Amino acid sequence: LTLYTTLWPNSQKTTKLKLRYPSDFADQSTIEELLAIQPSDANYANARRKVSRLLYKQWGQAKPTERSSIGNTYVGVALPIILEDANASDEETKQNALVRCLRVLEVALHRDVKRYVAAQQAFDTIDSLSKKGISNSDFDNEVLYRKIIFLFEEGYSTAALDSALAFISANPNDPWTKHASIYAWNNSASNEDTF
Repeated sequence: LTLYTTLWPNSQKTTKLKLRYPSDFADQSTIEELLAIQPSDANYANARRKVSRLLYKQWGQAKPTERSSIGNTYVGVALPIILEDANASDEETKQNALVRCLRVLEVALHRDVKRYVAAQQAFDTIDSLSKKGISNSDFDNEVLYRKIIFLFEEGYSTAALDSALAFISANPNDPWTKHASIYAWNNSASNEDTF
């Protein structure tokens, strides 16, 4: 495998072989090789999807010093996939876009990444998918939690606090509510003018 990919690095067969690398054995060089696949290659879209999955997996295992780099790369790869998949004709691909939106929100709103424009695009895509009948009520509370983070980070502390309080009242025992209350408390304590 390595010999073939070394001798013919730009062939379509090499690209197919790279896509077959087992995810469990993928390392940074695998990701870099997949990222190097050109848009003119027939396997470009599949390579981007695989890179997106590998980067998200890396994100979950990243050391604090690696989060910014991995997170920014992930958002840069995943967002175009989301925008493409949200307009697909089949429901499964749209559902995949919804899940990827949640992942982008998780990463983009992290304090080490702070990609608020990407987060807004993910929220817009979730809204667009919902209007097309693509939603999952299991994700509603997570999305609301991410919106509260977004509001705080964009400087809308009063709206964020109001949303957090309504969320807490409506779902006091939900794990996402607990996350939201902690986030609201930590951010309100530093912005006492919101009380």
